Amino acid sequence: MKNEISSLELMYLVKELKALENSKVDRIYNSKDSKNEFLFAFHISNEGKHFLKIILPSVIFLSKSKDTYENMSGFGMMLRKYLEGGFLKSIEQKDFERVLELKFDSKIEGKLTRFNLIIELFSKGNVIFCDEKYKILNLVEEQHWAARELKRGLDYIFPKSKNKIIDISKDEFKETIQNSEKESV
Repeated sequence: MKNEISSLELMYLVKELKALENSKVDRIYNSKDSKNEFLFAFHISNEGKHFLKIILPSVIFLSKSKDTYENMSGFGMMLRKYLEGGFLKSIEQKDFERVLELKFDSKIEGKLTRFNLIIELFSKGNVIFCDEKYKILNLVEEQHWAARELKRGLDYIFPKSKNKIIDISKDEFKETIQNSEKESV
């Protein structure tokens, strides 16, 4: 049984998720009991509510219904404080990786403010809430690797892209396959 989303699947999913762009954030749900599960309720003009469900480490989909969430987590409460009432301006896949970047515009103390929500759909998964300059304001879980660290107060660094398979030429693809030590594509 498959237990993770591929970069290619995510690329096609993002095309569906684009329907949420410019919609208003109605409500955000994330309970202490299921800290790796989020539900965003969006309102699209002339269409009504749409729900985006995220289950870390590797599931994201549009849902027609809202589950019940109790006992909000501190991270969920922070997302509510800064994003509810704001607008989802864009949703993009980063460099054909299993990383989504959602950009929100919210009014904070009367001033329009941009926030970035990064959703990593690999390894343990993570949701990282950043300001417009990618300084990490909060995240589901601190993580450390040799090449990067995810911790509140640090600048968010996107994972290094291995291959941009969608953008490479036939010759580059051939070279990649020939130089690979793997037995299958």
